[in-house]
Amino acid sequence: MQRIGKVIIVGTARSGTSAVYRSIANELMFHDSFYEPWHHKRLPHLPIETFTDRVSVVKSLVHQRPGIERGPLLDYRLYETFDFYKELIPKFDKVILMLRREVSDAATSYDNALHIKDWHTKYYHSVDPSLQTFKMYSKWNKTIVDLSNEFNIPLTCYEDLFHKDNRLDVEEFINKLEIEVQDMDHFYNYYDIKNRYKQI
Repeated sequence: MQRIGKVIIVGTARSGTSAVYRSIANELMFHDSFYEPWHHKRLPHLPIETFTDRVSVVKSLVHQRPGIERGPLLDYRLYETFDFYKELIPKFDKVILMLRREVSDAATSYDNALHIKDWHTKYYHSVDPSLQTFKMYSKWNKTIVDLSNEFNIPLTCYEDLFHKDNRLDVEEFINKLEIEVQDMDHFYNYYDIKNRYKQI
């Protein structure tokens, strides 16, 4: 199996980062994989060298950075997270930046997760997103777009990977990353819409 060096996935919440992380970490057999290492519940955070001095895959959300404790999401200093990722991204061989084009869909998914109190459970009924969540996502998306422009890295959008007839789009995504997947059928399962959270 081909090793593709150090990989980091940075995105907004509910943009497919977890599925992409699992597909790469599991199918490419990374021994060192780190899921949201700068989550506020993982204090104290590990040193940056933990992730950058070895072949690894890291998944992080754009509002997460070392040292942030729990607080109102709209109060996160996104200019500081931008500076953090601006310094971090060049330390990785491959970078995947993810968001959802449809901010309202992202906000709806986020508030549904809050409503059912589970981030990784399918939901069959929907709640309307709050204005606060919508504003929060607009800021998160802007930060991802700013990182994309800063490094000239194409955006990977949820809508391009997670839809009904998405196999060719998933294959194109893999080809752009220049990685070799031995069992494409198994890899594709991570992107099958029957496994997505929204089941409405």
